[in-house]
Amino acid sequence: MEKILVPGCKLELNEITSNKEKETVTYLSQIYDVDGDANRVSIAMPYNEGRMVVLSMGMRLDAFFYSKAKMYRSRVKVVDRYKTNNLFVLVVELETALKKVQRRQFFRYDVIMPVKYMKLDKEIGALYDRLGELPESVLEGKLIEGQTIDISGGGIKFAGAKFEKGDRVYIELEYMLGMVAQKLKVTADIIDSVNPQGRRDIFHNRVSFENVKNDDREALIRFIFEEERKRMQLERRN
Repeated sequence: MEKILVPGCKLELNEITSNKEKETVTYLSQIYDVDGDANRVSIAMPYNEGRMVVLSMGMRLDAFFYSKAKMYRSRVKVVDRYKTNNLFVLVVELETALKKVQRRQFFRYDVIMPVKYMKLDKEIGALYDRLGELPESVLEGKLIEGQTIDISGGGIKFAGAKFEKGDRVYIELEYMLGMVAQKLKVTADIIDSVNPQGRRDIFHNRVSFENVKNDDREALIRFIFEEERKRMQLERRN
């Protein structure tokens, strides 16, 4: 466990529910300490929508740990809580062995950011598949500017032109991770494209990334966690 789970490792905690119609509540956190002998992990008190959440003793959750661009899952149980150096800590016990998973759904972070996109026809799509990127000469004058509505490690939702379900698009998203500028360049599939209520000129498009590089996904997930943490700190001050 020590080799996979280390201090600073990010994780999601999902409430376990038998009601399939009820939306799963997801909490974000990161590892504070690891006790491999007791199969226990100390984590920062998790948060949801920018607010810290104090989970109940004995509560069981599904935990998804992000480690070295991979994701691992375990069922965990809350066994202790304490405070150290002004940090509220939750101790969870791993009740099942860590299992590497391929997961389509990631925590969605609501944020408005500029995004550039274009629809891919078969010819340009084949060019991207062959080169792993698109030359600037192909992109010049064709990228359309839009705005994100939410982002995740698996895709984004953005406001822009109308698409059909199954359309393939090229996405460029720029953001800052700490002091380092990042630029995600990836293809994606349109999951849905719908008019928001009261608007006919804008469509909300949800896309799922295709074959995103592990380093790119890891950087995007780190950005989401850091932005959510900063949002939480700001709300605490207010």
